[in-house]
Amino acid sequence: MRLFIWLRYTPAELEQLNRVRLSFQVIFLSDILGASGKLLDMKYYHRRLSEDKWSEFDFPKEKPPNKDIKMWRIALRRLVPVGGITEALSIVTGEGHKIWSWRHDKDNDRLLHFQPAGVDVYRQAQHHRQRNRWMRTECAQIIHQSGDICTTVTVGSYIMITSSLPSTPPLDPPQCLLDVLR
Repeated sequence: MRLFIWLRYTPAELEQLNRVRLSFQVIFLSDILGASGKLLDMKYYHRRLSEDKWSEFDFPKEKPPNKDIKMWRIALRRLVPVGGITEALSIVTGEGHKIWSWRHDKDNDRLLHFQPAGVDVYRQAQHHRQRNRWMRTECAQIIHQSGDICTTVTVGSYIMITSSLPSTPPLDPPQCLLDVLR
């Protein structure tokens, strides 16, 4: 919201943007960016379905009207132009609250889409002339979360990875007060 204030939105417009922000479960600029830390994650351009959970945190239930969503899109493009922000955000230091539903499991050459009903598995489309095209081969599997965090887009009947970053290893639990303070 501080960035929207910096962009000189009026108090009434800030209320509209805040309704959408809560509905989309956004806290930080990094939440609306893809895995590259530079480009907009396009899922934040479209209304979140009420059953979709985009954050580990609980947010108030908001149902912003279409005019608020339209203003949100304009505001997002002011924050993150089509070419991306000038400097990518720094390295990821922890998982954070954002739920990354797509993971690229390079070890097993598959793309995983984690959903409440299970994990959909995608494999490289062998017959496609371009390499980065994935097709769903299995649905609702039980698979442990693994692989690099990634952002995807749908291109026709394929999924394409637009950016990825290595997932952060789990932190060791603190051993003393100094570890907690660090």
